[in-house]
Amino acid sequence: GWVSFIQAYDYVLQMAVYKAIVECHFEGDYKPYIVAVTKQNPPDKAVIQFHQNWLDSEYSFLEEKMPRVIAVKNKELDAMRCEECEYCRATKQLKDAINLEDLLKK
Repeated sequence: GWVSFIQAYDYVLQMAVYKAIVECHFEGDYKPYIVAVTKQNPPDKAVIQFHQNWLDSEYSFLEEKMPRVIAVKNKELDAMRCEECEYCRATKQLKDAINLEDLLKK
């Protein structure tokens, strides 16, 4: 289904990580915001806030996934390929030709 660009690009996760890093280095409770501006003429703009329950959900996700992330970073495990992201495109190895119809399915 439809999701906002904030969810589509994992900005909630990114803001949760930034918040945790800032709070480790500076005393206090910080609230992340994104100031968004469209490419329209004239541009639309908004300040987007993040509720703590969204951030808490991302912290739970990170806690669950971090051991694998560290193991992949340390080359103890192979990364799972999605064949969509920048890493997969950069490391893709061509093994065979594909049919035109396969392009139309995406």
